Amino acid sequence: MDGDRQRYVVIRDDDLHAYTPIECLETLYRPFLDRLQVVNLSAIPCVDTTVKLKNGLCEEYLIFNPEKTLPLAPISANPTLVDYVLQNSGYQITQHGYTHLTHEFLSRNRRDLAGRLDRGLAELSKAGFKDVCTFIAPQERLSTEALKEVSKRFALISSHWYEWRQLPVAWLPWYVVKRWNNLAHWRAGKTLLVTHQRTLFARNVDYRAALPELKQRLSTHQVVVLPTHWWEFYERDTLRPNRPMIEAYHAVSAYLAERPDVKVIRFNALIDLI
Repeated sequence: MDGDRQRYVVIRDDDLHAYTPIECLETLYRPFLDRLQVVNLSAIPCVDTTVKLKNGLCEEYLIFNPEKTLPLAPISANPTLVDYVLQNSGYQITQHGYTHLTHEFLSRNRRDLAGRLDRGLAELSKAGFKDVCTFIAPQERLSTEALKEVSKRFALISSHWYEWRQLPVAWLPWYVVKRWNNLAHWRAGKTLLVTHQRTLFARNVDYRAALPELKQRLSTHQVVVLPTHWWEFYERDTLRPNRPMIEAYHAVSAYLAERPDVKVIRFNALIDLI
């Protein structure tokens, strides 16, 4: 890659929902926002608060829920959170499933899938989040039918990978071109499919290695997507912030600000770049 070429970084934070504490977002992202670095928040339009893990505990992204919650909580049910996001122009909203059920978009029922997508878009619009053009599936898994329905409504899909067996038949020639040219991001018709490498910040990842690995990725990739989950920066049992991990994340923000050849952008911008 040309060493002088412009690089682009997309910050992606999953699992924003009606009961996400503003304090968590502020703690994590104030340095990014102050540096005019875009943060793409993947919003669950109507989160299912009854979802449990196999061990009976609530899903990790629900650990901050108040004692009394709605079984299905639309994001508009928290106008304070919505206002906070809207008032900070550095936040960009993407759609993250509908209720975030496990493998919600591995279904093969196109009518159900279409309904979830349309209700999700309607809920985000109701909350004031307009022109949402990026979709991220729960657990990043999509069936063939889901890919067809999503591509009708969104210009961009972000995922860790795309299983070729799940691709619509009409997409296979584009996929072959992607593999032949070793492309990280590719198009199928009018839909841009963006991929990302493993997360650099998670409870089971050594965050001390994040900055060196990011530097390596930027040396070989023009576009780097950095996925995170805001709740992974907090201890499940105590809800206390993991300060060293947060400081390492903020060091990434500072480093990106120091690079004149790097821009931190919204997903939407990739549509015209790739």
